[in-house]
Amino acid sequence: MFGLLVWTSYFKPMKFITLSLLLLFTSPLLADIVVIGNLQNSNPVMSARDVQEIYMGRKRALADNAIAYPIDNSDLRKEFYRYLTHRPIAQINAYWARLKFSGHRAPPEILLDTKGIISKVKANKNAIAYINDQYVEESEVRILFVIKESDEPYQN
Repeated sequence: MFGLLVWTSYFKPMKFITLSLLLLFTSPLLADIVVIGNLQNSNPVMSARDVQEIYMGRKRALADNAIAYPIDNSDLRKEFYRYLTHRPIAQINAYWARLKFSGHRAPPEILLDTKGIISKVKANKNAIAYINDQYVEESEVRILFVIKESDEPYQN
């Protein structure tokens, strides 16, 4: 009995630490995802269909017929594509591998850090990307589309 008491008192702080770390590292993933563009981007807003078609390589042009430059966010990629396509990221990777191999299209560039993504969008008029809404500075980029945390995946 004493051993069980010592064992549980030892692991209570471990549970707290584990839970705290889990919440710390997953909380940014629970925020809304926003698709952003350059302030000079002529698109006032985009529909879920527009975003899906650009990120799946089916559509290349923005509203002003400029060639879109989509950027993937490595941290949010899985959730973003799950919302847009209802498919796991492995299927998305396979899809892009087929398109790339056949020479039709190149997949969106994947960037690792949000600051780098925002810098790239600010530097390129035709760039679009997605980030957590908590990192958006509306004086730096334009919000084109919002995926709410509570949204159901987009239906084609």
